[in-house]
Amino acid sequence: DVDKRARMTSDLGIWLKSSGSTETYSAYISKQQSKLDVVAEKVHFIDRQRQKQIKAQFDRILKEKIGGITSFQKKSIICLGARVGGEVRAMKSHGALAIGMDLNPGKNNMDVVAGDFHDLSFPSAIFDFAFCNVLDHIYTVDKFATEVDRVLVKDGIFMAALFPHHKKDDWNGPDAMSIETKDKVIQNFEKHGL
Repeated sequence: DVDKRARMTSDLGIWLKSSGSTETYSAYISKQQSKLDVVAEKVHFIDRQRQKQIKAQFDRILKEKIGGITSFQKKSIICLGARVGGEVRAMKSHGALAIGMDLNPGKNNMDVVAGDFHDLSFPSAIFDFAFCNVLDHIYTVDKFATEVDRVLVKDGIFMAALFPHHKKDDWNGPDAMSIETKDKVIQNFEKHGL
């Protein structure tokens, strides 16, 4: 299978050609930016569900003190690939200073700024936490992890939600990750100090 081989060997050219895209990073960016315009109703529906889901997950983290986390009060959190901001609003409900970043956050979005999580437009060592639930959209894990590590304060925490890889869709990135690749995910992020 060309798709699997390309992902395993990180041969982005083969993968992008087999997925019907061009070989350029700009094609990946354009494709990601189009999602909100192409499937807006679905994105907004998922966003409302995601806000509830993330709120419940972070309630559990605080209750069980997972990772030693006892509060998000007055902590800074960046949500990467936040689309229209459901996870940002969930984290704000815990008293965090939260902001999202997405290639296309939509118009007049007070929770999410436009930007690329492979090239974060924030100073180094500024966030206490980074959160991402779109690891299936990563173009290159090395660049993503380097940027996350850069913007986290010393002893900052990166949190990610992984989902089953049901099937490849038009928005998967070349370094897409899912629950099935959890060990690889952990290994990749530990390599970068996360």
